[in-house]
Amino acid sequence: MSLYELEREKDTEGIAEVLRDSDKEAVRKRAAEILGRIPESAGREIVKGLVEAATNDSSRSVRIAAVGSLKKLDEKNGLANVVSDDGADDVVPLAVEGKRSDERAVRAASILLLGAADGKRAVEALVDAADDPDKQVREVAARTIKETDHPAAVEALISMSDDPSPKVRETVADAVAEHAEFGDSEEVVLELSEDKNGSVRRAAASSLGSFGTERAVRREAEMLGDGYEPVRLSAAFSIVESLSNAPTERSHEIRKSAAKATEKCAVGERTAEALADVLGADERAARRNAAWLLGRVSQPTGGIVNSLIEALGDEDETTARFAANSLAETGGSKAEKAVIEATEVEDTREMAVFALGELGGEKAGKVLSNLVDGTESDTVREKAFSALSKLDDPETHI
Repeated sequence: MSLYELEREKDTEGIAEVLRDSDKEAVRKRAAEILGRIPESAGREIVKGLVEAATNDSSRSVRIAAVGSLKKLDEKNGLANVVSDDGADDVVPLAVEGKRSDERAVRAASILLLGAADGKRAVEALVDAADDPDKQVREVAARTIKETDHPAAVEALISMSDDPSPKVRETVADAVAEHAEFGDSEEVVLELSEDKNGSVRRAAASSLGSFGTERAVRREAEMLGDGYEPVRLSAAFSIVESLSNAPTERSHEIRKSAAKATEKCAVGERTAEALADVLGADERAARRNAAWLLGRVSQPTGGIVNSLIEALGDEDETTARFAANSLAETGGSKAEKAVIEATEVEDTREMAVFALGELGGEKAGKVLSNLVDGTESDTVREKAFSALSKLDDPETHI
């Protein structure tokens, strides 16, 4: 049968035989390319045949075609689903041999297979790939090592944190936080958070949320003022994650560090919007921490004020109270006007009254006095009276 007929019938074994046995370079190349287009090609024997062709075929064009098909099969099926424990014995030696190839593409494909396999020999070869002279091969190695939990492989990944390739450093920043048990992991991510490449810093900002230490939170807060917007957005979500996951016994110290660092940076409007988006999260802890953090930015925007006003009506009283306190921290005429208007809305009225007591000022006092005398709600009247008492007590505003 011709290759055309074999492809039409999806006879992958027949195509693999052509790849192995044909004397014609063009035919072998065509067979290798076809195998990358047929999902059924992702069987262990077919993958093995492609690896053999990628490693040992006398024609460079055939080797490259075989590598291309391996990549396609990995994208479609995942080679990890093919190179199972019972198939690793005959595939890993070929992949190890392929990793020594002079062809960059062959080495890269071999690394993919090593990552899909298991066992000491595969891990050792992966670790060795971290030092490949070609940056694209190292990039593949970093992404592949990222998916393994073997200690030696993780240590190799950490060692790649100063790689000349930004893509490698980005992969390291993204992956190392998943292995916080390694003593150097937090230090590595902190260093990468100051990388000259914005994508690397963005990945580091996201990873810092996994540590929950004062150093990590302090750095996250500082990154809210980064010159690259994706970094600021990642830092916004990361710091909320850190505050939410902070151990109870250290929560106060971590919040103090975050507040001090946040007050020193100017948070852009989109970053503030990102924090405001967290106020709509399902997780109560995330909403609480976003409400608290929004009151600590040095240059609050109208969007921040509006988001905090909306949070006054949160079903979680602690979130609503944090929002009220943050509005008081924000201060200014915008916040005052918005809070006064919120006293006229049923969903936000009670907590807005509390916020007015925190804000203080002549206008706040007049609104509270009117509420004491004019509201029909006993609850609102009591809260307004309590807030007004704060305004009358100078010690509460020292």
